[in-house]
Amino acid sequence: MLARDKVRRTRIAGNLTDRDRLILQHLPQVRVIARRIHEGLQASRDDVNLEDLVSAGALGLISAIDSLDTESVELDAVRARARVRVVRHKIRVPILDSLARQQSRLARPSGADTLNSERRRHSAHADEKLVTQRVNRSKIAQVRRDVPKALWAHALETFGSASLASDWFIAECGALQNRPPIDIVGDLGGSQEIDRILGCLDYGMIF
Repeated sequence: MLARDKVRRTRIAGNLTDRDRLILQHLPQVRVIARRIHEGLQASRDDVNLEDLVSAGALGLISAIDSLDTESVELDAVRARARVRVVRHKIRVPILDSLARQQSRLARPSGADTLNSERRRHSAHADEKLVTQRVNRSKIAQVRRDVPKALWAHALETFGSASLASDWFIAECGALQNRPPIDIVGDLGGSQEIDRILGCLDYGMIF
């Protein structure tokens, strides 16, 4: 090192306050603590920015020094060790807070992931709806094949839709001793009995 550099650094050091000296004294600890925490990570180590942790620790160091009594620089050994522990703790806390914020951002799904998730959910809902529609069409077609046209027309008029009409035909009916109407369509007088029940439903009677 050149003599003039030594002189310049000595002049700079002479202009430092007690606060500045303490900050410079403890500043190397910031990177040491941050690096130890960073190296202790597992899967997310590559995703966590070490320099962000160092910056947070440096702010914690400044806050710690500002909270100390810097007027009495000369301390006994016990008080000096206690001050070091306080400073290290106040460096470590903001580093851990910065780490938690970074990990929280990493855990939060990106806009693309959210969009893909929504698309999958809507796709699954659409598939389920399509399957339901196909089942309903198949069920309605089956009921229409088994039910006489006039009786089917009466049921459509009563219930207002083919889906509701077909559901009624295959559901248990109290007026038929809990037998589904579809079961007696082919019986002797079965269609007449179903037509009578539909007529009662038209007038608001409930079975």
